[in-house]
Amino acid sequence: MKASFGAILPRRRSPVSAPNTVEVSVWCAGAWRLGRFDETGLAAFANTTDAAWRSFYAAIYIAPLWLLVSVMHFAVGETTLAEGTGLFQYLTVDVIAYIIGWTAFPVIMAGVCSQLGRESVYLRFIAAYNWSMLIQNMIYLPVILAGLIGLIPPQAAMLLTIVTLMWALAFEAFVLKSALKIPMSWAVGLTAFDLFLALMIGATADVVL
Repeated sequence: MKASFGAILPRRRSPVSAPNTVEVSVWCAGAWRLGRFDETGLAAFANTTDAAWRSFYAAIYIAPLWLLVSVMHFAVGETTLAEGTGLFQYLTVDVIAYIIGWTAFPVIMAGVCSQLGRESVYLRFIAAYNWSMLIQNMIYLPVILAGLIGLIPPQAAMLLTIVTLMWALAFEAFVLKSALKIPMSWAVGLTAFDLFLALMIGATADVVL
């Protein structure tokens, strides 16, 4: 029987408390070790409902940098917008897409883990995945920003973006493989699906605009 997202990651009856500085440091250090393809980084993440829910704070912590990049995309005309689209409308749609982007894959993975018989490690996976996304974005977004504001030449910016993206995809596949204890081929497939999902969310936002 397929378990629902709510069954695997139950709703909290009380507000999810923000992590303190020490906790964030530990989780980021664990994610960084995973980014170096060191499976011992998983030890930083508890396999608990609390750890999974609190990992979504990663989306809040990286949001200011993401917002800056989004504004710069608008300012330099790197997006295809309908005539008359203002910054407020653009950011409203972009913020909605950002929220969906951080939640869609974890929700879908609840069903995937149920089908694969990996419900028992789903919570640790979510915690590791979300903090890993923070680390990826802390590296990927500055590269994008540097290219947008002209700190590095366009060709160099494109090369750095591709290299960083390839590392981020390999990073995610490693997290999937290590946290869910699945073959690398499955992890690569799920990573490709996550990339496709992100592209679809972005394309839908562009259509709305």
